Amino acid sequence: MALFDAFKPGWKRSDPLVRKEAIGKIGDEKMLLSVALKDPDAIVRMEALKNLRYQESVLKVLNNDPDSGIRKTALGLITTQEIIVETSRRDDAAEVRIAALQRINDQMEIAEVALWDQD
Repeated sequence: MALFDAFKPGWKRSDPLVRKEAIGKIGDEKMLLSVALKDPDAIVRMEALKNLRYQESVLKVLNNDPDSGIRKTALGLITTQEIIVETSRRDDAAEVRIAALQRINDQMEIAEVALWDQD
């Protein structure tokens, strides 16, 4: 434990498990989004993502997180078909693109994605 950890809020402590546990106590969407985007530990970012309430916040995580597992979870929280289709076309990770493809409702969109996907 870092010397001044005891004086910091739980989500700013050095131990990722302590930060993860503290996420549920954050009520501010802006602060949750900041943790979801900037925490160095994936388990903390994932917990923050799961506590986000607004689609635009989840979209920022989907578009910016380096971890494909977190992006896949974010995709599962997205409700807009246009975003899902766009993710199926552009995400770097095949697993995320496949997860997006499985959620597309329009058969023509599915065919187009399948036709152009390199994987």
